[in-house]
This record gives sequence, C-alpha cells and structure tokens, in this order.
Amino acid sequence: RIEMKQGDEHLVLKLNAGQWRATQGELNYPADGSKALGLVRSLLEMMLVDKKPGSKNFLEKYALNAEAKPLMLSLYAGERKLTGLSAGMVRKGKSEQGSPFGNYAPDEGHYLKIDGDEAIYLAKEKIDAELHSSFWLQKKLATVQKADVVEIEFHQPHKNYRLKKSVETIVTSTDPSVQPEEKIVWTAEGDLPDGHSLKSAEVETLLGRLSELNVTEPVSSTASGQL
Repeated sequence: RIEMKQGDEHLVLKLNAGQWRATQGELNYPADGSKALGLVRSLLEMMLVDKKPGSKNFLEKYALNAEAKPLMLSLYAGERKLTGLSAGMVRKGKSEQGSPFGNYAPDEGHYLKIDGDEAIYLAKEKIDAELHSSFWLQKKLATVQKADVVEIEFHQPHKNYRLKKSVETIVTSTDPSVQPEEKIVWTAEGDLPDGHSLKSAEVETLLGRLSELNVTEPVSSTASGQL
C-alpha cells in the first residue's frame, strides 16, 4: 500500500485481489492501477543526483519544513515499511553538471528528504503524485461491445422494465444467391416510464453512450439507495 499525507489531507492506495483502491476520508473508490504502479516503481527506482545539508535554511528554501507542508509518502509491503520520504519543491531550470553524485541536475525533479536521513536530496525526476481524488480515480469503469448486449434492465422506484434484442430476417429477393437482410429489433417488458414509447434508434444511441462508461470524480461512498 501507499500512504500519502499533506497537511490535514490523507490518502491511502491499497492493492487487494489485483485491484487498487483509494481511501480518502469517507471516500473509497477504484484507483488507476497504472498510476499506482508507476508511483511504486518511481519510489523504488528513484535516482538521486544532488545532495545538500538538511539545515533550516535549506529546508525552508526547498519547501521541506513543516510550515511548507511537504507531501509525505510511505510505501508498505504488508505491515513492513519499505521506504518513506517527504517531497518538497520541484526544481525548474537548466541542467547543471558537477553534482556530488557526478550526474547532471535535471531540468525538473523533486527536492526531498528520506526518512532517517538528515540530508536533502534532489531526485532526477518529479514524483507524480497528488492528493486529489480526480487524479487517482479509475475513470473508465466499463467497456462494452454494443454487439454483445442482448438485454438492458432499468430499475426505478416501483418500476422495473427490460429491453430485449432480437434479430429479424428479411428476405429481399427470390434469388437464392442473395443473402437475406437482418434487422435488429428491441422489445420492452414491464412498465416503460410515463410518456415514453420504445424506439430502437434511441436504444442504439443509449448503447453507444454506455459502450465506454467514464466517470470524473467520486462523490460519496454511501450505500446505494441512501443518497
């Protein structure tokens, strides 16, 4: 799991049964696995290109003092802490040669402190992590092939109805070499909403919109029906 904290904000990414989920306050939502794995990889494979003393002046300069509220990250394997660090200012500028590590200082990289080490380091790359739910949210929740859908169920208070797909064969010629045409027909079972009649074209439009179901931001983790 990955724990992140900045000021009063706290976010946890946890891998369970192959699925990453994020917990932030009362919210619990599916997280983007590629971003979570990318963060794990960057923390474990981070390259340091410069080192400075952890003096008060440098802590303030690189936004690593308590008042600056740096982003604190901790990486765990079960309950065992693998690494932890605080990320402060992002360096911006031209590359510089001649660091204590014999490498080029990057155009953009995080200044950070590693747990248990008083020094300040400059990472070669910027740490791609935020505490905004919209950053971690798995936005594509479902991908559906229109041709695979044969039924659609709708549930409303005191009303339930279902749309069923069938294929009608239409013979357009007496010539046996001419293949018959197929027409998709949708029929309804149950009570359609008041004032609605079934139109196959509208069903196809609905399927097109649902073929890739995307979301933008988690709102609540309250159980269904309690909102």
